[in-house]
This record gives sequence, C-alpha cells and structure tokens, in this order.
Amino acid sequence: MTGTIIETRHELRGVSFKDKVLVCPGAKGSSGWSSVFHQARLAGAAPRAMIFNEMTTKIALGCVVMRVPSITDLEQDPLQLIETGDWVRVDADNGVIEVRKAVAKASGGTGS
Repeated sequence: MTGTIIETRHELRGVSFKDKVLVCPGAKGSSGWSSVFHQARLAGAAPRAMIFNEMTTKIALGCVVMRVPSITDLEQDPLQLIETGDWVRVDADNGVIEVRKAVAKASGGTGS
C-alpha cells in the first residue's frame, strides 16, 4: 500500500514507485495483486504512469485500478532503454514516451 517494492529477490526491493514512472515487463502471479495496486492508489502511493512490455489482463487491470497513463507495444524494449533515475514523459494518448537520461554522478575527486 505504500508503493514500496517488497519482492525479496528484486533488485529494487525497498524502493518506492510512488510518483515515479513504473517500468516493468508485465504482471506475474495471481490477479489478486491488482487489489494491492488499487489500495496503493487510494493511499496516494500510485506511480505517475506505467510502461510495460507484455499486455495481459493482470497488467491491464492494474493500470485501470490505479488510473494512470499506461503504454505498451513500443518500438524499443523499455527495459533496455530506461534506467532507474532517468526522467520519463509519458503521452499515453499518442503512444509516445520521451526519455531524458540521468546525469552521471561525478566520481570522487575534490575538484577545484
């Protein structure tokens, strides 16, 4: 309900998708998880948009109950294109996303 990823083996475990664009391959597991997405929306913890690879009834229901713009069937694999920290604009009405790559953090150094 907080929008925090809780899957134990997931690389983003503990990270919240609240107010972010959620990029995922699709949905897995039972259809019951869509009720958790609905509860996340009611709690104000839904993502701003969803981008995914595979349309299934599970992911479609998740998008509907969260009431967020959603896009699938892109020309490029969004999992290869978008990285954590990138800025993503979603225009679901026209099926367009814009990605602005995150600026690489400076490494060490004292600078002057």
